[in-house]
Amino acid sequence: MDYIKDNSFKYGTFLLAGILLLAFVLRVWGISYGMPYPYNLDEKFLVNHSLAFGTGDLNPHVFDWPGTLLMYVLFVIFVFYFLAGYFTGNFISTEDFAISFISDPTNFYLISRCFTVLISTLTVYVTYYIGKKIYNSRTTGLIAALFLAVSPLVTGIAHFTLTDTHLTLIPVLSFIYIYQIVKAGKSKYYFFSGLLMGLGMSIKYNAAALIVPILTAHILNVIHNNPGFLKIVFHKGILLLFFSVVQGFIVGCPFSIIDYSAFYHDILFDISRVTEMGNINAEYTSPFMFYIKVALAKGIGIAITVICFIGVVYAIYRRNSANILSLSFIIFYFAYISSWKVSIDKYLLPIIPFIIINGAMFLTFIYNKYASNVKYGRIFFVIGIFIIIAYPLKRSIIIDIALTNSDTRSLAKEWIENNIPGGTKIAIDSGRVDIAKFSPPINDTPENYYNTFIVKAKSGDNKYLKSGEEMFNKYFQLLNKIPVKISYPLTRIVLSSYGEIDKNISLQRFMDNGVRYVVVSSYAYEGYLSDTYKSNHPEAAEYYTEFYQSINEECILINEFPSEVGKRLGPTIKIYKIPYEESKR
Repeated sequence: MDYIKDNSFKYGTFLLAGILLLAFVLRVWGISYGMPYPYNLDEKFLVNHSLAFGTGDLNPHVFDWPGTLLMYVLFVIFVFYFLAGYFTGNFISTEDFAISFISDPTNFYLISRCFTVLISTLTVYVTYYIGKKIYNSRTTGLIAALFLAVSPLVTGIAHFTLTDTHLTLIPVLSFIYIYQIVKAGKSKYYFFSGLLMGLGMSIKYNAAALIVPILTAHILNVIHNNPGFLKIVFHKGILLLFFSVVQGFIVGCPFSIIDYSAFYHDILFDISRVTEMGNINAEYTSPFMFYIKVALAKGIGIAITVICFIGVVYAIYRRNSANILSLSFIIFYFAYISSWKVSIDKYLLPIIPFIIINGAMFLTFIYNKYASNVKYGRIFFVIGIFIIIAYPLKRSIIIDIALTNSDTRSLAKEWIENNIPGGTKIAIDSGRVDIAKFSPPINDTPENYYNTFIVKAKSGDNKYLKSGEEMFNKYFQLLNKIPVKISYPLTRIVLSSYGEIDKNISLQRFMDNGVRYVVVSSYAYEGYLSDTYKSNHPEAAEYYTEFYQSINEECILINEFPSEVGKRLGPTIKIYKIPYEESKR
């Protein structure tokens, strides 16, 4: 007997509405984090490129994820935002629209983040739907939706405009059609399964892993109907599947064909980056254990993780069609990303709904077998569910509270601008393109900006600068029309992600060039201390560790903004003054 279907409990719809409301609140709470400064580089890349399509160039020029479908959807949303502002008099021209973004991008990020929140909340609903329709249990659907709604990993990432949240919707949507391949085997189910897979790949290549459950469904259907082994290969559904995957991908990423050389180069680079090159702050001795101990145990909760592992074992025991399909996806995808050198918790998102569904299925079995007919059994079951979600719910709330507080980089920026005169030379930790990923987003001088993003884009080999050359030129022109309160000639201490060494990064060089202050970030200097980075790039690790030690030992620490876990986000920021007078003695 299904708990929710029991006549004495008629509030399934209200429970679902409550779960969706909870999911929405946990995702929208703290959505203005960081504004007006976007601290997530991937989010900044997506929003900037979406707006850059307004120049008429719809080629993203960079295909690392590729993320293009999300960019095009955001572009359409921003077009409607512009039209609404134009007809209400808020924007008088496209240039005025662009200047408003450069001056204060808050509204643009809030719009894109709200869209992401809706997608994540929709994913919770579709997860419920799968539990109800495919696993034939409303209880399973509600428990799975609740677990997904309160997941700290899922809710935390849903606050930002990232491909991962949007990608997570694709597998759960496609699962509806994949399951029908087993049951009915109709051509339309092959088509829609492949189409969603192709569209998913245009958001992030990881969606290609959906080929495993799709082919598994095909094999199960063929075996069930006993048409012979050759039918597994020579089947019109397979041809239709291939066609729809290609069609979906081209619709979402048309310039993979038009600009094939750039696409081919970037996809090879991305494969090499995650499987061979690695990335500082994202390398672990055992990626498999990282995903177990961090992405799952902290990302959905220890109790839910244990229940889900038992649920996976239970699914293996049951071995019905739905279980086989979900297990094929979970096992293949988990093993695949565990083989990479780069490990980031968000990489696990596409299979989290399926992992959770297996756990919810097991809890439903426990309820139906042991609690449904026992006095007070339902009450104890509900109490047990609340105990299980207490930890992830608490963590999600803590994350939301931290998101509402000022980031350490914002605090450091405010202090610098109030205490260090404009025009003072500052050396600052930075990424290849963006400063705010690591450090306070203080304004560089127009001259420095021009040399860094436009001159180097023409002469250097940084593909991100080259791909955005026209965008940077336009940005620079508009930047000159906006009054800047205070700016500093910045020397960028670019993070050595892949072990390259820049000999210009040294305290002596800074002094020779008249640099007065050094701003360092724990997001940068702690990366060089990791055992994995030391093992992969020993020379770079030694060089940059000695560099930061020289800053700490020879310069004067004048202020520090520590990272406060659970209170605010951001790295520890340290601001040093170079003691020129002492050095001359």
